[in-house]
Amino acid sequence: MKRTYLCNLFMRETGMTVNHYIASAKMDEAKRLMRVTHKSIAEIAECLGFSSQSCFQKVFKKYTGVTLGEYQKD
Repeated sequence: MKRTYLCNLFMRETGMTVNHYIASAKMDEAKRLMRVTHKSIAEIAECLGFSSQSCFQKVFKKYTGVTLGEYQKD
């Protein structure tokens, strides 16, 4: 199966790109980890495969609409 075909099929079936789906799943896992563990933001970022804490913070804000600090306060 070609990559473009699979990506198009995924988009048609789910309404989102593969990258968006993966990022959303990572953000769901990040929120779960913040609720149930005492891991630092840097540890969570590393656990989820982000190249840096800064990159993780930007993606988190983009997909959740709040900063990590705002999320942790709630």
